[in-house]
Amino acid sequence: MNRCIPILLLLCLAIPWAGCSKPPAKSDPIRPVRAVKIGDVDALSGRSLPGRARPAQEVNLSFRVPGPLMQLPVSVGDQVKTGDILAQIDPTDFRVAVRDAEASLERAQRNLEAMQMARPEEIRVAQEEVNSRRASLARAKADHDRSIELLEGNAIAQREFDVSLNLLRVAEANLEAAQQQLEQAQAGARLEDIDAQKAEIRSLDANLENAKNQLTYTTLKAPFDGTISATFVENFEKVQSGQLIVRLIDKTRIEFTVNIPESSISLVSFVRDITCIFDAFPDHPFSAAITEVGSEASQTTRTFPVTIVMSQQYADEGITILPGMAGRATGRIEIPEGSLQAGIEIPATALFVDGEQTFVWVVDESTNTVQRQAVTKGELTAHGVMVPELRPGQWIATAGVHSLTEGQQVRIVGQ
Repeated sequence: MNRCIPILLLLCLAIPWAGCSKPPAKSDPIRPVRAVKIGDVDALSGRSLPGRARPAQEVNLSFRVPGPLMQLPVSVGDQVKTGDILAQIDPTDFRVAVRDAEASLERAQRNLEAMQMARPEEIRVAQEEVNSRRASLARAKADHDRSIELLEGNAIAQREFDVSLNLLRVAEANLEAAQQQLEQAQAGARLEDIDAQKAEIRSLDANLENAKNQLTYTTLKAPFDGTISATFVENFEKVQSGQLIVRLIDKTRIEFTVNIPESSISLVSFVRDITCIFDAFPDHPFSAAITEVGSEASQTTRTFPVTIVMSQQYADEGITILPGMAGRATGRIEIPEGSLQAGIEIPATALFVDGEQTFVWVVDESTNTVQRQAVTKGELTAHGVMVPELRPGQWIATAGVHSLTEGQQVRIVGQ
């Protein structure tokens, strides 16, 4: 028991000294930053970029109308020309629809012609009615004149005179109505009736055009020269509109897509002597040319798709590039003298503004720190902004630029 007392005393004396010791100083953490090496010619020139071949033209063909398939004259591997029939459905119902539309339109057109001209028979009947009413008016007028004389000599009563007057007025009204009927028969139909008939004709004409289009859709034709790569139906099968029938590809020209890093996309226009070598034919380089440059980078890889195209240069030797073949493309960078005077293209996300001045963060590779550099915002391009103050080979931060500080230590990621 006495032996434990010194040990406890030592522990009590040590506790205050432990509480007074200072913790080690913490160093600022190294911040990961996304950056690119601008104008990096070495990163693209001579570099081998992988890709896969696909036909320059390819299409899946289908009918726009439904019906029973009655003709499928092509098979996989067949070569076809533009306009060749690839498939056809039964056109009988569509031909009947065209004939019905034609008959309806013709009937409406004849009705319009009849409305726009006066019919001789109607004019003759109306003229006879006018003549009859005119004679009736003459008799009524004569009877009324006699009634006037008789009334003056008190030979008739006032009631009989009033009857003759009413008969005269009725005869006058009947003659006026008959004359109006004659004028209408001579002039033809009313203007509003003619306008309505013309509108009906326009509607029927549109129906006929639609019926003819529907009949045309019963035949599936090749839109370009190519090869049948797949068929999806059997002959005599009932197909629906939009259902895949055949797949047509053009193997005479092959496309090949490669992914160019964000830091090198501005140099694509300076690429020369593009060559593509496929794994299946390593001893046969294919010359190619750029046809399309993507305007948006991938969100995951930060690369731009660039499409090159080539022809079947060794077809005479029995060597043909088939869709799906893997290969690699190479080229060299040739920058003409003075072409960089306008500046170097950088991503727009690398720029930030402090006051009235625009800056970028330049990464010093020797110290792994960032320094702020003032720049002039130049011409906008499809992939960024032209900046004249920077030089090829510099590393610049492209993300999180508003949270960096002068001299901060960084670690480049996503190179």
